[in-house]
Amino acid sequence: MHAALRPLDGAERRALLFNCLPDHAPPDWSHFTALEIGGCHYRSDPDSGESWIDGGLSDEEAEFWTIYGRLKDGLAEAITDCASRVLAESVVASLASLSGLPIERATPASFRPAPAQ
Repeated sequence: MHAALRPLDGAERRALLFNCLPDHAPPDWSHFTALEIGGCHYRSDPDSGESWIDGGLSDEEAEFWTIYGRLKDGLAEAITDCASRVLAESVVASLASLSGLPIERATPASFRPAPAQ
């Protein structure tokens, strides 16, 4: 038997749509020209103990998917992370509806993340 689905409350919805942003608050959409989905995965250097995320990867290489807002200066700002491509497609459609922004195909060459805030 499957668990019953229920609508997300406001905090759950914000956590799903904006989990890369401070306080899960929506961004100022006027700073963006489009939305994109990029595959990502974690990397680490066992010698230094440093870890980071590589983005702009193919679905085959990805461990998770990030939805980015393409900033007017060409950089990409992470808006939310999703555990699957299917979820990312659903979430980006919701964000496009909320923001009025088009969804564009991200490529490794177009991926330049904005500096962390």
